[in-house]
Amino acid sequence: MLHAQRKENISPAPYSVRPQKRVNKAFMTDSLSWFLRLNGGHVHRWKYGSIIRPDGSTGSTTWHDFVSHHKEYYPIRAESTLMNMLVATLERDFDTVIEFGVGDKKSLSGKTMKILSALPLLRHYYAVDFSRDSLDVAHDYLSKHIPEIALHDVLADFYETPVRPKGRYVLGSFLGATVSNLNMMVDGQFPRAELISNLQKLTSDSKGRDGGALVFSFDSNEDWNQVRRAYTHPDYERVITGIMYDIAVDLKPEGDFDPAVWQHVQIVDEKNYVAHQCVTPSRDQYFKLGDCVFDIKKGCTPLVVVNTFKIPLDVMTDIVDESGLDYALGPIKSKDHSMVMLGIC
Repeated sequence: MLHAQRKENISPAPYSVRPQKRVNKAFMTDSLSWFLRLNGGHVHRWKYGSIIRPDGSTGSTTWHDFVSHHKEYYPIRAESTLMNMLVATLERDFDTVIEFGVGDKKSLSGKTMKILSALPLLRHYYAVDFSRDSLDVAHDYLSKHIPEIALHDVLADFYETPVRPKGRYVLGSFLGATVSNLNMMVDGQFPRAELISNLQKLTSDSKGRDGGALVFSFDSNEDWNQVRRAYTHPDYERVITGIMYDIAVDLKPEGDFDPAVWQHVQIVDEKNYVAHQCVTPSRDQYFKLGDCVFDIKKGCTPLVVVNTFKIPLDVMTDIVDESGLDYALGPIKSKDHSMVMLGIC
């Protein structure tokens, strides 16, 4: 059974959120480090954004189109089959839930509400997300379905912003295999230390006055042909290349920057358990962004928008062991697919 880890003599910390950054400044900083190839995959947090593109879409609506239309994208569908098993393991003493990254209405009804409805002592729900659109959708939906619960919206990067929830026993929810969105360059090394740090940070946030636990999901798929098919679809091309339109609209690069010439490229690195989802231009791009001038040639090493890691269960359990965390819940999994849930504290 997944239960809150009890801690003795822990003083409650007041809940606070540091002042919001100016979005343009943060987006500019991430984009510059990306084009300078100082990092890869870190811009993934912008792909669910609310910038309105020339075709009227946004990052969040484009993502919704993809997951709604592409039948071979399995993680969301597979994870949903584990929810009843997860709920059955939950002790009923959690009075606070923190969700690190919120989904659309389908995710809210199929995952979030199942967890919240199973907790009779629930008093507080915290949604932590980098997308204002996602927070608004979650707040509107949950305020109608559980009006008696205090809803707290936290507009922030959950890896950077400390969350200090109210409540005695806190359950952190980190589903959607979001744990696998790690930074890595093409031909880089598996970011083991980053994954350990992320798990430690979110588990620390998932603690109330008397204890808590974090439940997270990940994809352990080792069938790389299935992985390739899952991320091959015209709507996913729009998800990945859409960030170039956001850069054009919001950051206004000078010179020959054409978002329409950037194409999605998937590069699989089985040794490091990752499919890099990248962009590369079909013709040379010469432009100025901020104080930097870029001359990006056709055929250059692609830029990584997001890393979709598929981490075997034995590797993930080794990482949890290295993190110094304890297990609150053994693996929840199915013989029918590769999604796995673990509880840690």
